[in-house]
Amino acid sequence: MKKSPSAIGLSAVLVAVLNVSSVANDWTGTGGDQRWDNAANWSQGVVPLGAWQHPSSGWDDPSSPFYPLTPNVNDDGPVWNNDAKLTAEDATILIDQATVATAFGVRIGLDGASNTLEMTGGRLEVGGIPPGESNRVGWHLDVGRGFNRTANPNPLAKFVMTGGVIDTNIIKVPEGFVDESLADPYDTPGLNGEMFMSGGTIVGRKLNIGQFTGNGYAEISGDAKIMLWPNVANMPNNGGHFEMKQDWYIFGQPYATMADAYLDIRDEAEIQIFGNLDQFKTAPDQAELDRYQQYVDDGWLTANNGTAVPDIVLEPCPTDGSFDDYCLSGVMITISAPEVVTPGDFDSNGVHDCSDVDALVAEITAGNHDGSFDLTGDALVNVDDLTEWRRFAGTALGLPGSVLPADANLDGSVNGQDFVRWNNFKFTAGNGFCGGDFNADGFTNGQDFVIWNTFKFQDSDVQAVPEPAGWLLSIFAVLGCCRAWSTISINGGRDR
Repeated sequence: MKKSPSAIGLSAVLVAVLNVSSVANDWTGTGGDQRWDNAANWSQGVVPLGAWQHPSSGWDDPSSPFYPLTPNVNDDGPVWNNDAKLTAEDATILIDQATVATAFGVRIGLDGASNTLEMTGGRLEVGGIPPGESNRVGWHLDVGRGFNRTANPNPLAKFVMTGGVIDTNIIKVPEGFVDESLADPYDTPGLNGEMFMSGGTIVGRKLNIGQFTGNGYAEISGDAKIMLWPNVANMPNNGGHFEMKQDWYIFGQPYATMADAYLDIRDEAEIQIFGNLDQFKTAPDQAELDRYQQYVDDGWLTANNGTAVPDIVLEPCPTDGSFDDYCLSGVMITISAPEVVTPGDFDSNGVHDCSDVDALVAEITAGNHDGSFDLTGDALVNVDDLTEWRRFAGTALGLPGSVLPADANLDGSVNGQDFVRWNNFKFTAGNGFCGGDFNADGFTNGQDFVIWNTFKFQDSDVQAVPEPAGWLLSIFAVLGCCRAWSTISINGGRDR
């Protein structure tokens, strides 16, 4: 049967599209400025243009979430230009506040290359939301992708984000494959992906840390936020996914992952996952975070530099409209770092200072034994807690040892400045440690001077040596002078 001219033309177009899509638009860095938006830095001499079009992603498959979109090579420029492939070794690519970047896929450290994408601001759209549609389409932001085809035995793809917004379909750190041409796919050299996110927002459908032969490491800190939401508006049960150590399938058979996965969340950072209530369940030391009933072990998911377990909260979405675009099923799970409680920082301002130690001394004097001031865990608040506070403060302030018992200004040394503080408040009450009440009895008096004299001219790293008893004569002489001076000051002249 002879084909019509129109059919021949259509076939030619499709072949041309498929052929041209195999031509990569690789990062070369030949522009010399590391900027994503400089066309001279790309192998095709064109900055990646489009976020939607790709000829091999099920656009015409009715069962695909992308249906019924049809690839149109004229919509976003040549199809080959839509994938951003970062293959240059030891390169750093910059997206800043002046950049709006788009691509169907971004592959950092493709096939064993070691390079870095740094984002300090602006916007990056990987995949997209078609006009008039609410279904998310597009490919991945891959922090490492493929299998290691290079001679580098330990390649590293890195993504560093301090600001800006990313709109993507999936974030994979990394997306590690196998070389199916090998007799044993496990012989494929691994990839390594690292993500350091201290600011900005990523909106996507899925976050995957570690896959098969890909080792993933991520730190989410500062005020960074990752929001994972359903990609199909009319399927709210298809919620956002968070997966770690994902297995791989070869010829329909599962191969267990060999990857290492780790994510640590800190500060005010959050990961929010929007999905269906029935899909989110909790078990001891575990949290189910995706719709495939896979569990994320808390050894992979940590908080505060690996010192704590994250807070994982399942709750209804707010009704103020703030999450209406994401919360299609009405529930969300929030992963965040627990509040860091630093012993001795009673006002939680991040430093150990006079307000903390003076509050402790006031509590010791009051004798209320408030548990929040009990640093020794003995259910009492007394001078033992003051000793413990000085130890904590010495570490927090970067001193080589504990704060000394008469270091009124907390600078690591006992000297004339501390005497001046004692002298300013002598023979008065309620002044706290920084006001010269070194023994926490509620008064600044001669007993506190004895403590100052014992430790005078010493630093926090010097073991205190008690002064000879002969110093007591000098102490009483000084106190006598001081009391006489006080009498003169009060009466305006010497008593007669």
